[in-house]
Amino acid sequence: MFGFIAVIFHGLLMFFGMLLKAVLFLLKRFDVTNSLLVGAGTVVATLQIELHPGIRVGIFVFISAVSMILQHFFKPARIVFGAVSAFLAGLIAYGVSRDTGYMFPFVPMVIAMISVGLLNFISWLSISSRYQRD
Repeated sequence: MFGFIAVIFHGLLMFFGMLLKAVLFLLKRFDVTNSLLVGAGTVVATLQIELHPGIRVGIFVFISAVSMILQHFFKPARIVFGAVSAFLAGLIAYGVSRDTGYMFPFVPMVIAMISVGLLNFISWLSISSRYQRD
């Protein structure tokens, strides 16, 4: 009995460890997070269109890959995608807070936009300092 509980505990510990590692990766490489947000934004924008789920996944993967490539090779694209991801994070926060009945739905929107903007700025500084050392 004790072995079964230990295996379950170990499995949960491994799951949360992998989840934490994925979150830390997305925070460290915020250009990946920007690409995923832009890809998710295009999928959300096409929800009213009757598309096959495989096509939606294809759109998500294509837009995410193209935005990642553009951010990697062009500095202005990184700035534009950072601004777009901050705007999309604000829209997501507004939609969630509006549906929960929060009295001031614009406050979470502004907080999300500022926090994503700050994370983009910190990521930009770390990438810039990494290129200056090389």
